Amino acid sequence: MSEDTQQTCPSPQCDYPDVSCELGHVNAIDCPHFTPVEQAQTPEQTIDHTTFPWTGRPLGLNDLRFVAGRRKPLVLGVIGSANAGKTTLLAMLYLMVQRGIPILEKRQFAGSYTLEGWEYIARWLQLKPSSPIQFPPHTTSKGERAPGLLHLAFATDHTGKRDILVTDAPGEWFDSWTSNADDPSAAGARWISDHAEKFLLIADTEALTGDHGGPSRLTLEFLTTRLADRARGRSVALVWTKTDIQRPDVLIETVENHFLRLFPGAPIFNVHVPLKASENSSDLGYVDDIKAVFAWGLEDPTDNWTVLRSTPQNGADPFFSYGKGAT
Repeated sequence: MSEDTQQTCPSPQCDYPDVSCELGHVNAIDCPHFTPVEQAQTPEQTIDHTTFPWTGRPLGLNDLRFVAGRRKPLVLGVIGSANAGKTTLLAMLYLMVQRGIPILEKRQFAGSYTLEGWEYIARWLQLKPSSPIQFPPHTTSKGERAPGLLHLAFATDHTGKRDILVTDAPGEWFDSWTSNADDPSAAGARWISDHAEKFLLIADTEALTGDHGGPSRLTLEFLTTRLADRARGRSVALVWTKTDIQRPDVLIETVENHFLRLFPGAPIFNVHVPLKASENSSDLGYVDDIKAVFAWGLEDPTDNWTVLRSTPQNGADPFFSYGKGAT
């Protein structure tokens, strides 16, 4: 876009032109809310420029080229119905990273392009001990970022960064996708099913044991079947959330047997977040349970972390004194 066009936007949340478009558009003129104001033009004002779209918020699809320039990032798809606890699970991941709890063996947190997005969902859980927990609000399906992607980077002492994108998507997308994979309102869910290398399938204990437990169980079974059709060999784990609520054994058996028929040998996790924070370290077993979920989810089986090591060789040429070996 030429500099003779003043960049204006009616959205009070949009930082353009100081940072970037709230909806992830690299060029503001592509945004449906953008209103150009023409100014006087001179022959010299014809240079096209692109602002780096870094706002700290969840990334949109137009932002991916700035993350994938080094290497294709690992995408972890978090799939489940509305209010199943997906966003709370992500908030716990960020709080563990923020407090230095190691998630991946021999790999340290190395930055994030979406700190504002992480902070927004995690601040609800950042409370003083013995205070009641306020869980993050429901991720709305009315947002125009499709899907919202939260970024983390990890690295070892000997290699560069490895970028990871975790999806934060509304459950309504997956409900529509379950009913009709080609539904226009399920475009975000289709993107996740097409591009994620790994999936966390969320089973909401509260919904499955509540007054509408029967319909919730059928919805989960249909969602599991849809995912099995689209995953095509990619890794999937079942994550029971809110497991501080009592679950009948028959419910556990029914849900897990259906899941394992479609994903033989896949891992199953049980997690919950207590209603009150605690100073007692013995009450922090739930953190280890959540850590186990992401130790599996963020580990890239295709990632070969390698370094150059010295290898004794005959000859005077120093080029041949190095060889490639695994860490």
